[in-house]
Amino acid sequence: MPNCRAQVAAQELSIYSFLSGTVSPLGVLKGGFAAAVTTPLDVAKTRIMLAKAGSSNASGNVLAALGDIWRTQGLSGLFAGVVPRMAAISLGGFIFLGTYEKTRQLLL
Repeated sequence: MPNCRAQVAAQELSIYSFLSGTVSPLGVLKGGFAAAVTTPLDVAKTRIMLAKAGSSNASGNVLAALGDIWRTQGLSGLFAGVVPRMAAISLGGFIFLGTYEKTRQLLL
């Protein structure tokens, strides 16, 4: 009898390990998607932070900064740096969610 219980426990653990392993790839996808969607806001924030005193972006108006970028550089200006940003945030999501799931597994 103890052998059967041990086998069932080992089988449940291996199923749980397989399912918990899917968290990290999902973290990559979720992080990459969030990074891509929020890139225009990040570009506007960076332009505002680097604006010289007295310029139109120095006022801190995000919508005005987005409109200025759209008029001068178009869609490519709004999504400038999207690939490196997606890569960095995806890697962060992979590490964070994978670590979280393994720690949760160890504590429970």
